[in-house]
Amino acid sequence: STPVQVMMNINLPQVPQWTNCFWTPGTNGSELFALNFGGSSNATYSVWSSTNLTQWQLIGTSVELTPGQYEYFDMNATNWPEQFYRISAP
Repeated sequence: STPVQVMMNINLPQVPQWTNCFWTPGTNGSELFALNFGGSSNATYSVWSSTNLTQWQLIGTSVELTPGQYEYFDMNATNWPEQFYRISAP
């Protein structure tokens, strides 16, 4: 067969934009902290945590609630007196 040209576009996900966060007090140690943010639809966003802004640990990936709107629940937030969060793609 004869050679053909192919054009391929690769787009990076949008930078996540924080929209909201909330603390849900529960019973029997079921408290959790939730992060909400916007980004590209059908993208994967990773959530990182740090207690000192120097060492970061991957704690999970977010869930897309509606197209472009994401949420992450940190069920271990009560284990640290203070904590910082960072979101990356992927």
